[in-house]
Amino acid sequence: WSHPAVYFAGHETGWYYLSTTASERAFPAFRKIYQQWCERVAQGESFTISAPEALPKPQHQRLDREQAIRRMQTLKAKLARD
Repeated sequence: WSHPAVYFAGHETGWYYLSTTASERAFPAFRKIYQQWCERVAQGESFTISAPEALPKPQHQRLDREQAIRRMQTLKAKLARD
């Protein structure tokens, strides 16, 4: 985002509304809200967008040889049935 005010105006207007409504209707709604945010910035307020929380790293468990063979046989049998 070029400025947090743009993000907050988009959020307040509604991302779904902005993406599904014709720009002739969506932009005036966005502009009105954006101007309100710009006024707040002009009055000295500062805004930051917090980074989204990272997804947890997947935890992979390595199968031993016997488990891997059984799992492969199960998959082959399932594919043969379909």
